[in-house]
This record gives sequence, structure tokens and C-alpha cells, in this order.
Amino acid sequence: MKNDIIPEYLYHYTNIDKLAMILKGKNFRFGNLRYLDDIEEGKTADKQQYAKYCFASSWTDEKDESIPMWKMYNENMNGVRIGLPSNLFPYYEIPKHDILNELIRAGCDISRIDIGDGIKSPVPVNEFFNEHYNFSPSLFSGVEQIKIDYSNEEQTVNPMISSVTDGQLFVLLGSIGKVKRECWKFQREWRYMIRIYPESFVDLWGDLTMRTYNSVVNFCPELPESVRTAYYLKCDDDKFAKMEIILGPKMNEGHKDIVRLLLKEYCPSAKISESTLCDKIR
Repeated sequence: MKNDIIPEYLYHYTNIDKLAMILKGKNFRFGNLRYLDDIEEGKTADKQQYAKYCFASSWTDEKDESIPMWKMYNENMNGVRIGLPSNLFPYYEIPKHDILNELIRAGCDISRIDIGDGIKSPVPVNEFFNEHYNFSPSLFSGVEQIKIDYSNEEQTVNPMISSVTDGQLFVLLGSIGKVKRECWKFQREWRYMIRIYPESFVDLWGDLTMRTYNSVVNFCPELPESVRTAYYLKCDDDKFAKMEIILGPKMNEGHKDIVRLLLKEYCPSAKISESTLCDKIR
């Protein structure tokens, strides 16, 4: 990751319906890159469609309200802008002995497995050890937070992320979803990212022949339907309580009352304010 200075707060434009879901679940939706508003998102120069394993929640570091963002992400500027502290999503430490015990129970040979002192997972342990898919960047710091770069260079926007070394195919999946064309520069986007693979942690790590890994990178099987288009991650409770809400510049009084009632019920500590663009846009 680049050494970008992480802003104190990030901002997310959305509509009232989605705000209600966010408040009730205390979570945010990570959308699959193939279904985001930028159609080129996640494309690479490779034959396979590796973007199917990449998921993002998109934000901006622009403190001032953005008319284009209001227009793009809620109907008739009738939604909200959510402000929340950076590093919003907690990680869950899974100790080395828990991981090794899980592998032993599955009949895996752990003699050549090196996982250091353990793993920092973006999800709790019971979800991490599910039988159908596996999370990344679980070995680093839970959920990745990145600043999007903008470029019109074709090899930067659509890079080659796979290579063959000694007959083995390797894929730098962490290179996807970090660059967009300059026409999107107005978004000043930051995003949280996770990657989900269509094999369990035990299957991937317990297979020292790398047969499971090779199957994934060579044939790109689909993820289970339950996580194919999106995944929802819980927020840190303390940071969620520091929510700031700006009401859309064209929001009517009835919708404002709905937002206030939602916040009173699910996040009473949230700060709420009117848009600085009220009465300035026809």
C-alpha cells in the first residue's frame, strides 16, 4: 500500500432506504467490482476475470459537499451524506493455535505451514472458518483502506496481474480496484476492500500441493451465490457512534423527520445537519 495520509473522516453519499439498512445492521455493503458504476472497474489484461473476487465500499475524502455526488448517489438530492471515522471496520485476531487446530481437525499436514503468530481477519472466527469461501487480506490488517489513483494510461487502468514462474501461475489480486480513469477524479475516492476466494481457508491452506490454489487462478470458479454480488461487514461500534449526517439539499420535511427518527432509534449519538447547498440549487 502507498503511504497515503489517511484522513480522519471519510464520507459516503446514499439514499434514505440504504441509510435505514446501514443503521439497522451497523454495517456497510461491499459491492463486487463487476457491478460498480464504473463499467471498466476491475478489468485487467488477463484472460480470466479475477475482479469477481474483489469487493469494495466506496467513500470520498472531500469535506465540502459535492453537487455531482449528490446527483449520482441519491435521487433528486433527497438522500444523505454519511461521515464516519477512517479505519471503520474492526479486525479479529485469530491466534495461531486456533488456526492449526482447525487444520488438524480437517486432517491437514501442518508441518510446513507458516502463519506467524496468527491472522488478522476482517470477519469473526466462526465466519472465517466457513466451508465455502475464504477472506483476504486476512494476513495483513483485516480490511484494506486505499486511496484511488487516476490515470488514462491503458496499462495502468487495465494491468496484467498474472505471471508464470517456474511453470506456476501467480496472480497479484491485490492490484485490482486501485486505479480509475481520470474522468472519475472528481470523486476523490477512498475505498475499503476485501477479497473473497471460492474455497475455504482450510482447503486453500491445507493443500500443500497447491492444487486448490491452481484451480482458482486457472479456472476462476464463481463464488457461492450468497456472496457473489456483495458482502456486508460490521462497523466498529465506537466509530459508528461518531456518525455525522448531512441531509440532502432538496430533502423535504417529511423525509427529514424519517431520518431523524431512524437516528434516534439506531444511532442517537449521531450529529445531524442541513446541507450548505439548501436554497442554492434549483
